[in-house]
Amino acid sequence: MAKYNIYKIEKAKELSLLEKLQTVGLSLAGQKSVSGFTLSFYFSKEPEDIDIWWVDLYEDYFGSNSKPKNKVYFGVFLISNTSLSYAISMGKSHFYLKDFCDTDFGINLAERIADNNLKLKNSKLFGGKKSKTIISYQENSEFEYDSGESIHYVKARTIDKDKWGEVASFGNSAQLHLELPPDDLPGLVQAIEEELQKSPKIILPRATAIADKTKIAELDQKLVQEILNSTNAGLQPAEATVSGVDFVFLGKNQYRFIFDRRGQDIEGEPSLSALHDFINQHNVTWRLILTKSKSKFQTSITRVIQNH
Repeated sequence: MAKYNIYKIEKAKELSLLEKLQTVGLSLAGQKSVSGFTLSFYFSKEPEDIDIWWVDLYEDYFGSNSKPKNKVYFGVFLISNTSLSYAISMGKSHFYLKDFCDTDFGINLAERIADNNLKLKNSKLFGGKKSKTIISYQENSEFEYDSGESIHYVKARTIDKDKWGEVASFGNSAQLHLELPPDDLPGLVQAIEEELQKSPKIILPRATAIADKTKIAELDQKLVQEILNSTNAGLQPAEATVSGVDFVFLGKNQYRFIFDRRGQDIEGEPSLSALHDFINQHNVTWRLILTKSKSKFQTSITRVIQNH
């Protein structure tokens, strides 16, 4: 049975996505036209060698042999026509697709095809001591949520196992398990589009991004002042985040402050004192933007006022 991790790509960002795929080492391996869609398979023919952390620890036992490295292949299967663009993620490509996708797609689809039979849930909690939770449920557990809870991921049975598979996962993307060859994916995309036009069967609470530029600027300035005026508070990244439908846990992260494409690696977890040192070193006043890329949690600092 095939496992399809499906992203809905914003059509206006499709060309930018193709450029991104090229820069990260993906090249077009094959292409077909099926049912009015173009099916394009992008593959990492020569992936970079990846260091293995425990090799250095046991280097004395390798003798004269060269240190081994891992190769991690990944790919993207793009399904597009004049108005739609969907992508299937394979391997680590979900880290790249998430910047070009409709981030509400997975939860929107869950509200329409997930049965009221929850298996796993990941949420962000606002207004309390808890920050994020991952909760598994017993069989036949209905959807439930607390005040101030924003759903980021759910795994549940579907309303029609023949059409959607028995169990599906939903985050920024939707992961479906289906007996379906790749050439039949245009039909699945059309079925998904039809489903998204219907009214939701369940409502899942979620955080909404602020679009008001004035409000964003106001909040940015508050964040800047808190960072510059605070010395004791820490920069606490989440212990687990969701990329598409893949969980990324804190132990796999490395930290780096980035400015003008110059980076500074951080030992251990990031702190405000380390950030202050970085800001002073570059002699500027900044706005802080947090992003995640691959398995690295990156702090990108963008100038908003002026040089000192």
